[in-house]
Amino acid sequence: MRAEPLLRRRSGNSRRYGLAAIVGWGILASALVTLGTLTGAAVVVVVLFALFAPGITLVLLLRLEDALVAAAVVILCAISSGVLVPSILLYAHVWSPEGAFAIDAAATLVGAGAGLHARARRAGSR
Repeated sequence: MRAEPLLRRRSGNSRRYGLAAIVGWGILASALVTLGTLTGAAVVVVVLFALFAPGITLVLLLRLEDALVAAAVVILCAISSGVLVPSILLYAHVWSPEGAFAIDAAATLVGAGAGLHARARRAGSR
């Protein structure tokens, strides 16, 4: 049984807007963590970014069309980045929650930025 296609009916612009939204979301979440203003809605913004943004970025970059595969990638990306990065920091004796978030946010923003840059280059070469 195959799930309904997730991104097939959308244009390339929706991927671009999705990546741009993730960049904005990442900048906002990083600013909130850096400023230390994690109360109320700020906590929701940061936690949702940490849980969903890396996986959504990967789904958009890979252009996955199957909803079940995309959901699995988002969940597995959240679990792996939530375990792998802190484990490496603990092993290196440099554990910091802010540092772990900064690494996850930087990787997400680099991925989203690379996707935006690649789209701009393709659009410019036409």
